[in-house]
Amino acid sequence: AKTESCQLETMDVLTLLALLVIVAALAFAAFKFLGSAQDVKDKILITGTSGSGKTQMFSRLCHQHEPFDTVVSMKESVGTAECLGQLSSKFTFIDIPGDDRLRSQIIDKNAQQAFAAIFMIDSVNLSTQIKDVAELFYAVLSHPGMDSRPCLVLCNKQDFVHRAKSPAAIKEMLEQEFNLIRKTRQGTLSSTADDDDTTNVFLGDKDKRFAFDQLGNKIEFIEFTAKPPKNEKAELGALEAWLQSTTQAA
Repeated sequence: AKTESCQLETMDVLTLLALLVIVAALAFAAFKFLGSAQDVKDKILITGTSGSGKTQMFSRLCHQHEPFDTVVSMKESVGTAECLGQLSSKFTFIDIPGDDRLRSQIIDKNAQQAFAAIFMIDSVNLSTQIKDVAELFYAVLSHPGMDSRPCLVLCNKQDFVHRAKSPAAIKEMLEQEFNLIRKTRQGTLSSTADDDDTTNVFLGDKDKRFAFDQLGNKIEFIEFTAKPPKNEKAELGALEAWLQSTTQAA
């Protein structure tokens, strides 16, 4: 009887050890799965100042319905682009609200899983909005989670042929404004000891005038029309081509 009791105790110990090994293996697998899920970069962040047309583009891209008059949203919109064929299942598009506080929170939450960013610009009214547009674009590019992420700048409202600025002109205007931002931030950097403050990030080569090709991000400027004339479709071909080439280069 004593031998049987010892055998039962041994079996109980072995069973407990086996269960502990199984639990440890499952915990390790779950940890690896969650870690790999966080490492997947499949989000495309769409941002821009209010009125730039980003929500209209998101609607056309992800829901394939007619553009509509939009109001300022207080939360992000999330969707997949069914119209992009094989690319449809690869990316999740996130339309980030124009509100400054919400925008910062949503970028913080999603930047680590971001594959790329799309920055929308109102090509018609840029002259009166250049400071706000440049400040926002600078903040997006300065975010640590967006380091080296490719970025497509959609120069929207190109259907206003005689009023819309060209992508080349917009790029030059932003580079000039970035120079002013850098001068301001360089002065701030010299007067603060907070190295973790992302508002003080200095973009580009300190010894040269700013140019986008100084950054680790691949940044492209293209013409775009989010809200085309009646009975015409939004041209998404350039966006799809950019996504394909960016995916292949990754």
